[in-house]
Amino acid sequence: MKKLKKDNLLYYSILILIAILMCIPLFINGFFITDDGTAHFSRNYATIEAIKSGQLLPEIVSNFCGGFGYSWNLFYPPLSTYINVIFYLIIPNYIIDMKLIIILSIILASIFMFQFIKEITKNKKIALIVSTIYITSIYFITDIYVRLAIGEIMVYVFMPLLFNGLYNIFYEKGKKNYLLTIGAVGILLSHNISSLILAILSIIIILFHWKKLWKNSRQIWKDLFINAFFIILIVSFFMIPLLEHKLGAEYIAMVKDGMTSRELVVNSEINLKQIIMTIGFTILIPLLLTPICYKKINKEKRYLYITILIIGIVTSLISTKIFPWNNIPDIFLIIQFPWRMLLYSTFFLSIISGINISICVIKEKNIRIILVIFITIIYSGIYMSKIINFDFNFDISYLYKTEKIENIYAFSQQCTNYDYLPVKARTPYIQNRENKVIILNGNAKIKNEKKEKTNMQFYIETFTQDSIIELPYIYYLGYNIKLNNKYINYEESENGFISIKIPKNTNGKIEVKYTGTKLSKISLIISIIGIISFIVYIIYEKNKFDKFCNKIVK
Repeated sequence: MKKLKKDNLLYYSILILIAILMCIPLFINGFFITDDGTAHFSRNYATIEAIKSGQLLPEIVSNFCGGFGYSWNLFYPPLSTYINVIFYLIIPNYIIDMKLIIILSIILASIFMFQFIKEITKNKKIALIVSTIYITSIYFITDIYVRLAIGEIMVYVFMPLLFNGLYNIFYEKGKKNYLLTIGAVGILLSHNISSLILAILSIIIILFHWKKLWKNSRQIWKDLFINAFFIILIVSFFMIPLLEHKLGAEYIAMVKDGMTSRELVVNSEINLKQIIMTIGFTILIPLLLTPICYKKINKEKRYLYITILIIGIVTSLISTKIFPWNNIPDIFLIIQFPWRMLLYSTFFLSIISGINISICVIKEKNIRIILVIFITIIYSGIYMSKIINFDFNFDISYLYKTEKIENIYAFSQQCTNYDYLPVKARTPYIQNRENKVIILNGNAKIKNEKKEKTNMQFYIETFTQDSIIELPYIYYLGYNIKLNNKYINYEESENGFISIKIPKNTNGKIEVKYTGTKLSKISLIISIIGIISFIVYIIYEKNKFDKFCNKIVK
């Protein structure tokens, strides 16, 4: 047992060392210029500020979008921002915290992939090679140092857990079936687009195993349904408010052509040369060994090997002009960029490449393992040195300001492309609107107006007719509005702001506070119950497996 623990410690130490080597650019002062960096720094800041303002679920940041309030976490999965909160409590520096998130993601992606492949192959050396190829892959490096696509980076962490869970259900009698829930929850709370794609890929893999599903249906179906149940419970705190807003109003991200278009998707298809460069030679060259290696694969695992290979190749081809992007249903246009499919092909093909290297090159010799790892790191290091664009005076002071909106259709440092505004708010009106209560209709007077972040109060007096007033808040559900201590309803104005109707001959005090909707609070309770129940389930499953092992030993 001690030898086993020392052996594990050695492999995990090597994995962490390799991961740290991939993180070397993060130890330099400043930060690097990326495609999506401003969005994710804004998300992190927005979450912290929402918590500071007393929001139970941190959803609205008050100083964004001209001071009218903006929400990231109602629409974009919030897991990375919640991790940032933990780091912020220790080191209140957004740049350092972002670096820590990336470092943690690379290390965990490495370890989880190692555990997955060790489960499949029962060979730690093969698992080490696959994990190395995985975290040094060109697409992963690009996601980190060119795009800073935090959502996809987090998906790299949870994909091995997701598929490890599925593997355990179909090949290991479900002894670690709970990994499916951990992986799926992590992905659902990290990236919306990946959640949809990986749900489809998971279903495909399940269908590929229809024989096992049919022959051993009772246990497999039980494990699948139990995990699906826990997944739904745990992600309720995010998914339910998201659906509530989708039904409550039209937001840019949720309407056709809001964030993407068929033309954009078609124009983002890539060619064969781009596939080769993006997947990288450390994955592609070992793939050439597949015809030789296939024959040496254990017969019981050949079907799994072929399944992984086919999905890896198909997801690569989907990113090209071969796939009929011009004719697919609109729902799949959410992918935005077909080359995004290389995220998934990188995952599957790195597994095949690592196994091929282990069978045909390494043959259990440690010196060859070291050589393969060395070549892989050098190749990736050269690529990193060419793509990283450092900014030693990286400035995020824009986060703390109330941004002046010069053009609502232009890029915003705080709100990116304003994807999570109501459709009605996407007009020149928002550019020139004053940050105060406006009377849209009727005859009324506003006095003693005080606004502090998502809280506001003022006095109103109406006369001979009902009045409609518009508050200086973008329309999101979850604001509580009181007139003389009695709750009143609000609606979306024609400008995408909150509007309320005040009866004639009214004289009183109006108080506004963002607290979240009743449904969001209920969904949070559901998620908490789901997490507690899931922990109990894991303990039960582990105890059941330990008892089973003890019986075999006796």
